[in-house]
Amino acid sequence: MRSSIIEAKLVLSGEDRGASKAVLETVKAFKQMGEASKVSAHVDKLARSLNEAEKAQRAVTEAMRARGGLKDAQGALKGASAEAARLAGELDKARRAKEAFAGVRAARGSDEARRIQEATKAVREAEGAYRRAEGEVRRATAAVAAQTATLQNAERAAEKLGADISNLAAHQRTLRSAIEGTTQALVRQTAAEERAAVAAQRA
Repeated sequence: MRSSIIEAKLVLSGEDRGASKAVLETVKAFKQMGEASKVSAHVDKLARSLNEAEKAQRAVTEAMRARGGLKDAQGALKGASAEAARLAGELDKARRAKEAFAGVRAARGSDEARRIQEATKAVREAEGAYRRAEGEVRRATAAVAAQTATLQNAERAAEKLGADISNLAAHQRTLRSAIEGTTQALVRQTAAEERAAVAAQRA
């Protein structure tokens, strides 16, 4: 029954949820029931190998996600910087327009007085917009720094588990293949041991 139990757990758990966790739980359950002898060293080794491969795969996935996050953060910073530069130009333009009225004494209620008020208002609004844009640039810069640190930590973790950080996508494919192969080997091994146990009982 062990092979069918393990195989069922693998199907139910799925790769993303951690097939090795299901296997290790099954092995542990057999040991707790006093059936340690029914769990061969080979099965135990395969289960642990599967667990290590899944750990590495999760680390690689996190590193790849962190790279994507950094790319997004850098894009946001680029956009914020471009907007700040545009608004800086708008502010400079508004200030020059206001300076054109320097020294002018306009009669109250005149068209010229109205234009001066509009120019003053335009400068005030442009200054507010530029300050907000500067705030966005500061926040985006901080986000890039934080995401860079996240990426560095994720890459170190992946590297410790044997990942080739120069080509994470390829390493992820290798790990996925290893996980699938080890899972199949584990199911085959438990099935073979079960058949051998049944044959021994009948002998």
